[in-house]
Amino acid sequence: MYAAAGAEVWLGESKWWRGRKAGVLEVESLLAKGRMVKNQELWSGREDLNALLAYVGLKTLPDISK
Repeated sequence: MYAAAGAEVWLGESKWWRGRKAGVLEVESLLAKGRMVKNQELWSGREDLNALLAYVGLKTLPDISK
């Protein structure tokens, strides 16, 4: 998942395995995706991220602007 607010950019992935933790290959893959996002400037706003979260049945982002 990718998100941005102002000058900040977030890149995250959710992994779910029973009996093992994410390893070096998964971390390297995430870092490579981060470089791709930085190079291609794939920006998602709050609405985009909330739509993705709602689509997969997760809680949307809290409103911290107040």
